[in-house]
Amino acid sequence: MNHFEQGMQQNPANFVPLTPLTFLDRIKDVYPDYEALIYKKRIYTWKQVYERCTRFASALSKIGIGKGDVVSVMAANTPELFESLYRSHDRRGGEYH
Repeated sequence: MNHFEQGMQQNPANFVPLTPLTFLDRIKDVYPDYEALIYKKRIYTWKQVYERCTRFASALSKIGIGKGDVVSVMAANTPELFESLYRSHDRRGGEYH
């Protein structure tokens, strides 16, 4: 172990395990104004992506999607597909296909 690694064991201050779902929650706080998605002439920051994903998940919830439900998305490789992937089942308990 070199002197840079001494005293750097994993702890809540220096290590945050990220899943695809927790990644978005974290990156919108760490890099809110960085470009996240670029598709043709559309550019979204991480904050915008988070807000769009949250609105999508909220819309699913409002139409009754919840625990045990299956959400299927058939879409081209667009920002909307990315957004549906990140939030459609987050905290709702549904499945994504």
